[in-house]
Amino acid sequence: MVSAADNPVTRQVSVLAEQWRSATEKREKGGLVVFRSRADTADLTRAFIAFQEEQPGAHAIQDLFATFSSPFLTGYDYCLSLYKELTSRAGASELPVAPWVPEQKATAHIPELLAAFADFIQHHQALFGRFVMVLSPESVSDAAAWLRWLQQAVSLLPDKLLLVLCDTHEDPAWQPLIDRDQEQSLLITSPADAFSLMKDTLHQQPGGGDPDSQRFRLLLLDIFILLERGTAQQVTDRARMALSLATEKQWHAQCTVVQNMIAGSHLKHGDPQQAIYSYREAVSAAERIPEKELRLTQLTQSRFSLAGAHYANKDYAEATLQYVAGAGHAEEAGNSWLTIEGWRMAGHCQLMAKNIEKASYYFAQAITFAQPLSSNSRQMTSLPFLFQELMLFHDQDRTQALTHCADEWLKKKSAIIQETEHLAEKLSSPANADEIDTLDALLNQKLVAAFNQIRLSREQIIRQGNIPFQEVVMLARQLLHPYWAGTPDIAHPLDDAPGNWETLPDYLSPGEKDTVNNFITRHQDTETA
Repeated sequence: MVSAADNPVTRQVSVLAEQWRSATEKREKGGLVVFRSRADTADLTRAFIAFQEEQPGAHAIQDLFATFSSPFLTGYDYCLSLYKELTSRAGASELPVAPWVPEQKATAHIPELLAAFADFIQHHQALFGRFVMVLSPESVSDAAAWLRWLQQAVSLLPDKLLLVLCDTHEDPAWQPLIDRDQEQSLLITSPADAFSLMKDTLHQQPGGGDPDSQRFRLLLLDIFILLERGTAQQVTDRARMALSLATEKQWHAQCTVVQNMIAGSHLKHGDPQQAIYSYREAVSAAERIPEKELRLTQLTQSRFSLAGAHYANKDYAEATLQYVAGAGHAEEAGNSWLTIEGWRMAGHCQLMAKNIEKASYYFAQAITFAQPLSSNSRQMTSLPFLFQELMLFHDQDRTQALTHCADEWLKKKSAIIQETEHLAEKLSSPANADEIDTLDALLNQKLVAAFNQIRLSREQIIRQGNIPFQEVVMLARQLLHPYWAGTPDIAHPLDDAPGNWETLPDYLSPGEKDTVNNFITRHQDTETA
């Protein structure tokens, strides 16, 4: 039997460790290291970093790893946050040396911050080879500001300080940093892929279990791999073997899964008619599942998938019926989110068929099921997209103008942050609390002013719309929040709740409390498709 310590995951982590050693073996200077992996194996990179952080010296790596997760708000604030994280960690550590007392005090500037890291490394030089600073901020206020900060930091890294970032093949976010300074940058590419990992895991499982179950799992994994890399015929051929076994064993849930995979392959390769046939087979198999909860879950998924295939085939009437059926299964299962989504998509299909009355009927059903939820919960459902679709139907130009305002807000916010960071270059070092507070107050004042200006622009656009368009906005403001103005929604820069926002002139109020019920009543008797 293979030990728990020797499994596909730990072997892949060991591969990353070997890659790290090979790539950094002779590097004494500071530099950037980017870990790049497939999106479906990004967790392996995080596992390697976490393992090294928790067990310094593991895998014969003498570097000290530390992940910094402070949010990135502005460049100067991030410097202060990283300094605080470093000193807090050092103070709480049990390293076998005298306590580190940093020569450099808290600073808002990158050169002085990195000087503090260099001082930390010098103080602990007998304990580790290099210090590995893994940056993974829990949030980023502005991508452009974050990139500017990284560019400057990478160019100033002291000896024995490695700055680590992670990205994926699907989104190689840090390639510009690598290209900007190739001599100072390293790229470590993980060879792992999720399919090989799953297959190795299955093959490693100890014997003695049900051989048919083991065989089915291996067949299912093959189908997953073929879905990604093979043809529809290859998927179908392997799926037939799995279906034969599952049918013989009366594994109806497994039959449902396999039929859905066959259908998905046909849809991927541009054959919605064959996909429709297989999705119908999936529905039939799901109906035979004895366990109610699992049956309803599989029926909901299969009906929605079947609806999607009809939608791809531009058969909006049939897609509508299947979305409604799926919503019914979701309702019986007690899943409000999927119930709302099923009714919303039925309405969307009718909008595609240019039938606003029938669409409104289905949208009214979605709203009915959303009413018992809290306003915060409603915002997490697909209800905002429902209102956006109605707005687009009634006034496409103004709806798109509202979306453009959201884009303009992001540009304006980015410009304000950049302006403030230019002012931050004049801040004292060590940091002066009063100066920081003054600059923060100025930044917040500018952001709130720009936020309210964008809100005012959106409000003026809404006021210029026709009556049905404004009625949709009023309905949304009853159910989501009082200042909703289309998607994407614009959050307050200081995270104030909508109830605390400044009231604007000529503001379109949410209307009377009966606005929602009136909409439902007006459309509930509409003839359905």
